[in-house]
Amino acid sequence: MRKYILLVVGMIVSATKVSASVGQWNAYMAYSKITDIEPSGKKVYVLASNNLFSYNPNDNSIETYDKIRTLSDTGILHIAWCKAAKKLVIVYDNQNIDLMQNDGTVENNSSLYNKIMSENKSVSCITINGKNAYLGTDFGIIKLNVADNEISATYNFGAKISNITIKDGIIFCKTNKGEKRGDMNDNLLDPASWTPLKSGEKPDYVNENTIIQNSDNGYTELIAFDSNNKCYWSTQKDGKLQSWKLNNDGSRTITASGILPEGPTYNYFTTMRFYGDKLYTCGGSFTRWGDKLRPGCIQTYDGKEWFNYEDNLKEKTGIPYYDLMDFDIDPTYTKGVRLMAGGRTGLYEFIDGKFMKLYNTDNSLLQAAYTVLKNSYVLVLGVNFDKKGNLWLLNGMAYNVCLLKYGADGKWNTFPKSELIQDKNVVLHYPSHSFMDRNGLLWFANDYWHMPSFYCYDTEKDILVSYKEPFKNQDGTEYAVNAIESIMQTRDGNIWIGSSGGPAYLPKESIGKNDNTLIQVKVPRNDGSNLADYLLNGVNINCMAEDPAGRKWFGTFHDGAYLIDSDGITELKHFTAQNSPLLDNEIESIAINEKTGEVFFGTNKGLCSYMSDASKANDEMNEDNVYAYPNPVKPEYDGLISVVGLTFNADVKITTSNGVLVSQGRSNGGMFTWDGRDLNGNRVASGIYMVHTATADGKSGMVCKIAIIN
Repeated sequence: MRKYILLVVGMIVSATKVSASVGQWNAYMAYSKITDIEPSGKKVYVLASNNLFSYNPNDNSIETYDKIRTLSDTGILHIAWCKAAKKLVIVYDNQNIDLMQNDGTVENNSSLYNKIMSENKSVSCITINGKNAYLGTDFGIIKLNVADNEISATYNFGAKISNITIKDGIIFCKTNKGEKRGDMNDNLLDPASWTPLKSGEKPDYVNENTIIQNSDNGYTELIAFDSNNKCYWSTQKDGKLQSWKLNNDGSRTITASGILPEGPTYNYFTTMRFYGDKLYTCGGSFTRWGDKLRPGCIQTYDGKEWFNYEDNLKEKTGIPYYDLMDFDIDPTYTKGVRLMAGGRTGLYEFIDGKFMKLYNTDNSLLQAAYTVLKNSYVLVLGVNFDKKGNLWLLNGMAYNVCLLKYGADGKWNTFPKSELIQDKNVVLHYPSHSFMDRNGLLWFANDYWHMPSFYCYDTEKDILVSYKEPFKNQDGTEYAVNAIESIMQTRDGNIWIGSSGGPAYLPKESIGKNDNTLIQVKVPRNDGSNLADYLLNGVNINCMAEDPAGRKWFGTFHDGAYLIDSDGITELKHFTAQNSPLLDNEIESIAINEKTGEVFFGTNKGLCSYMSDASKANDEMNEDNVYAYPNPVKPEYDGLISVVGLTFNADVKITTSNGVLVSQGRSNGGMFTWDGRDLNGNRVASGIYMVHTATADGKSGMVCKIAIIN
């Protein structure tokens, strides 16, 4: 739970970011689309973009709630305030349930989540009656005693519920089999007790707190009445929250407005990368694993605030704006940030976040998929600038030509390659995951089961080298894959690929050669058998990143994220949604802030991060660029102390002021961590501790001090 203070009416809440401790998790959730408002007297709870926040009118504070600090799960479908039990009922899309009090105390009820049933358990609505919450499902109604946190009854009468209301001891519900009624004095466990409405019965299904008002000014207003404070809460046109009093003449007196937590606009992070210290993201869903028609979005984060690129583009272009899959920034543009993004409906140009131009079949050499779909289906799935400012593009499902260049001179060129033809003159369906390596070679993959493959293209010499199945590893064993789902170059020059077969790499010696032999790292079993297993063999690798210490992060489709040490064989971490605050086990992208060591995970449920113990190394170390945090270390702190700004693999020794050694080791990239304990595992005494370092060539010195307070 995070708490912010709303200082000025009409402004979005923000928070000051401080250096995070190693091992700390953060969530970066969207709150832009409000779907429910539940006043509780002291606070008003708001369900927005499947996430939760509250506003306290007494101190103008906003609190956000997420899995990392408060809640038990992610992906909230419904909320309802139970006045009698003084708890907020929170129902997730996986049928997990939380009950939260105003002080932030949370009780979990996983009974429905864990219940094995043949019926669909999806919850469609909640109605509160006294201390009970009635949950409408696809099979009937569940009665939840909110005060005692227990499911007290399940009324399974084989009907899908869409709405519930209760009046004078009668439960009325709308179902896919017509409206039903159940008298609470009857045995409602018997399906026969649920009967059609009696003649003349017309139940009102309006929520006791919230109504939806279709306004004349082009937006739908959500309104909730707060009976405790005699005021109304409602949504503004810009998606923020406001409160107001209703005057006798029907007019409104606004008491607070512009209420919204800081965060991204969307929970979509399919592609992420850092340019300098700023995180850039896009969130398309056009993949062979599902076509979710996500709205087009480019979102950036500078460590303090989120910025959303202009996104109401259909109004300007007349073309649906969906599923941006890739982007890059022009390195030669000096008047701001020129970003080009590609996706389902062509190539989009932005300057400093403002939309400038759409490139499609009308004004470029880009083609529509199979030509018949025209500008609603111009697949640009790879976007990369070279150092000269030429833009290289991958056009999927086009005829004959997949690879194009939009030159720095404004001219278009195509580069037909027979190797990129998939069938019947149609090129690769999903040419994607492209990047320019350190030698200026363009790499990309075909993320499609029909022809799993990856490619290396020399843009200067116009030479394409293909790597296609059947693949074999160094032992001559088939490396079976469904598609190439990620590709990257590591610091040692090797080209790693991720697929359903697990991770493997093309050794740098094979770059440019027609050699399909891939290396699968062998992990010794260490059981005396002299046998070994291939690293993460059969684990479906969706994305990858290498940190400043040469360690590899692997994101999977259904198994969370792995951290493998620089030796390539030692598993250091395996984060899942079950054993960590990771939001979801489906990892769509990974990006690392090399300066701080923060590792960002774009998941199917939104964005979260983990503060790792590896950061970018400096070329040299001195008192100006090396520092420790937290510093001073206060008595209540029991986490790791980080020293950053070191050279790569620096030798580090920490001593007392009179030279007694208390800790030593080597940096991960440019970071060294210390647990505040001596060589015997005891917490050190209060005092000033010296950080001494030595580089590989023998240069040494004291670079910073750490104050310990017990």
